[in-house]
Parts: sequence; structure tokens; C-alpha cells
Amino acid sequence: MGRAGDAGRARAAEGGDWLLEALDRVPAPEVPVREPWKISLGVLLSAHPLVPALAARPLKLLDGLGAIHLSPQSVGFDGTEVEWEKVTEIRMRGGGRSLAKDAIDSSFDAIRDALLLVPGKNWALGKLAEGLTTLLFRIMENAEGSEQYLDVLVPGTIVYKGRFGRSKECAASVYPVLLQLVRPDIVAALMATAEAHGVPVVRPEGDDPDVCELAEIEGALREAEARALAVSRDEEAVPPAQPLPEGASGAGGGGGGGAQE
Repeated sequence: MGRAGDAGRARAAEGGDWLLEALDRVPAPEVPVREPWKISLGVLLSAHPLVPALAARPLKLLDGLGAIHLSPQSVGFDGTEVEWEKVTEIRMRGGGRSLAKDAIDSSFDAIRDALLLVPGKNWALGKLAEGLTTLLFRIMENAEGSEQYLDVLVPGTIVYKGRFGRSKECAASVYPVLLQLVRPDIVAALMATAEAHGVPVVRPEGDDPDVCELAEIEGALREAEARALAVSRDEEAVPPAQPLPEGASGAGGGGGGGAQE
């Protein structure tokens, strides 16, 4: 990366510092957990200093996106919770390898759909794009001077028994993966709780699963930057100033309970 590119990315990362500050304020889960614990994009974005109290309620539509659910009874990602007694294994995966362009696009599309009727939706999208850039920038700083990134394995997929005993999977989207990379205490709590329930934690097969090319992370960072820039140019990208109209709801939002059949 050139100096100009570094400076631009540093400014973008600073714009998303609110996410790191919000993350720091989230209490660490117990190891293993004894009480329900949850983190989500809705909770984090509601803590932004420019979000008025009345506008925080609509952002709860994001509670089912970018979420990690953990309790003695269940575990889940992105609004899908699975009872531990149905979980057959937790599959680890490299956080860096999970940051493909398609995954980022899918996450943003889901967020946009969830906030369809929310005032200030473009502002919220812009802030989440800045936050994503900040998290990716933090990861790249750890690989400075190298063409490879020593990846970190995080719980990425919950395998469980669905209806009629069929095997089903609940895979984490981009944000839960990144939240675990930045908050390793979440990984420790999830793995310890899985062990307490006798659920095996499986590492990926193959040689050097913990190493990926830095170009993969750079590609994800460029995509996040492009998303942030596109939203920032929208004239409606201003903070929300009013609550969601009574009776309105966003598509794709809301938390989920129990395993999807």
C-alpha cells in the first residue's frame, strides 16, 4: 500500500472508532457462560453518540444481523439460535478467509433490507461500513511488513440436528466473524460452553489452515471502503431523527428464537 492509500484508510478507520469503543463497553461473557449473553449490530449502533434515544428502537431491527447469541441453553449467529442439545459440532474457520467480497455484499444487502423503512438508514449503513473498515484495518496492522496474515480460527458454523434428524448448519456472516477476531474472549466463552455441553469443536482440514494471503484481507478492505464511500455520497446519509412509524417493520430484521427447521 502507498502512503496516500495508508492515510486514506487511516482516516476511514478513525471514522469507525465508535465501533471499537462500543465493543469495549460490552461486558465479557463468562467462561463458560452461566447467563444469556448477546452482541449485535443493533446494540452497537444504538450506542453511537449521534443516535438519539428515540431513534434507538428502530435499530433493534438489526438485532438479528451480525449477532452472536450465547447462553447455557443455546448458541447462535445472526438471529438463529440453536439449543445445545441439538448441536452436533462447532466448526472453526479462519477469520481472514471468511472475508470474501460476496460475503461482504451479502451482509450489506441484508442490513439494507432490514432498515428499509427506518429514517436515517443510509447514515446507519455508512457507519456500519466505517466500522467494518476499522475492524479490517486493525487486522491488517497485525500483518504489517508481510505478504501473509497469520489467520485466527474462530467458531464459524454451528452444525445441528433439524427436523427428522437432518443435519443443518448455521454459518456466521462477516460481522460475527470480525467481532470474534477483535474480542477473543467471545471465542473462549463459546468454546468453553461447547465443551461443557460435550459438543466437539472441529478445526478445518488441510495444511497451514491458519495462514492466508494478505491480498485476501486487502480485497475485503477495498470492498468495505467502496461501500462506505458510496453511502457517504448519498444526500440522505444523515443520522436518524425520529422513531420508526408505528406498525412498520423492516424486511429481514429481528432476532430469531430456536433452530430454524
